[in-house]
Amino acid sequence: MTTVNRKLVVCFDAATNAFKPSAHNLSPEQALDHAKAIEADRTRTSVLEQEGRHHTVDPRRCRSCINAAKKITDEHSARSSNQDQTGVATDPGEQSEED
Repeated sequence: MTTVNRKLVVCFDAATNAFKPSAHNLSPEQALDHAKAIEADRTRTSVLEQEGRHHTVDPRRCRSCINAAKKITDEHSARSSNQDQTGVATDPGEQSEED
């Protein structure tokens, strides 16, 4: 029996400055296609691993998806806050104007 890793796609809602569940129970290929479609509208997305298959039909009402979106929102907020306080980009590929 083959185990399929299920994926959850969350998208960033600029109005609330938070990630929201968009789709769940996707194969890796479906998740990538879904994320690309959303990003075509210039909306930031993230693809996350699921612990197992979610039984709720609507990912926006799925407790596991809501918790995963909250966790990535908190991580995003912490990174943004840290970057604002230091004035230095957290991405090692970025350079400051002084470089």
